[in-house]
Amino acid sequence: MRLLQVLQNSVYSEETVKYKQSIAAAEHVDLQSIMKLAENIRTYLDKRIDSQMCGISRLYKLIQLIKSPI
Repeated sequence: MRLLQVLQNSVYSEETVKYKQSIAAAEHVDLQSIMKLAENIRTYLDKRIDSQMCGISRLYKLIQLIKSPI
């Protein structure tokens, strides 16, 4: 259940849908596969956040360039 909550606020991408389907299909008694799925989701979200931070940094640099006098 907590894995679904983690993905709830993420942008819907093909990977997000795939992870949600994997959560729904997971055997709730198979702790090993649930732990692996949780690690995969954490890695996916880490990469997503890293990409977003890179985009914010580039946007900030662009704004600073536009604001500076020529």
